[in-house]
Amino acid sequence: MNINELFEEIQDEFIVEELNGEFILQAKCIVWSYNLEDSSEEIDYTEEDEDNMFGFDSVTSEELLLEGYQEDFIKIEEFLDELEELDNWTISPTDIVDEVIIFKIF
Repeated sequence: MNINELFEEIQDEFIVEELNGEFILQAKCIVWSYNLEDSSEEIDYTEEDEDNMFGFDSVTSEELLLEGYQEDFIKIEEFLDELEELDNWTISPTDIVDEVIIFKIF
């Protein structure tokens, strides 16, 4: 399977709502990226919630990025295994810049 075919298989398998990040085909690799700014949802708080939030440890941007990455990575890894393509592709380590995390499949 070549990179274009793999990209089509990934697009056919996953709908946008199933993944935290998104895939794009770039030259001879597939780039997955997850941007916290694009995915942030507005949360409504009540007065009671605000009272309970005192003393709560907030989660860092990096932790949120890594959580989103891990969820999607597991799905992609399982999908590549189902296609019997897991050993045919290399997945790069993650790279975090500001509020974006990426990895590449090549």
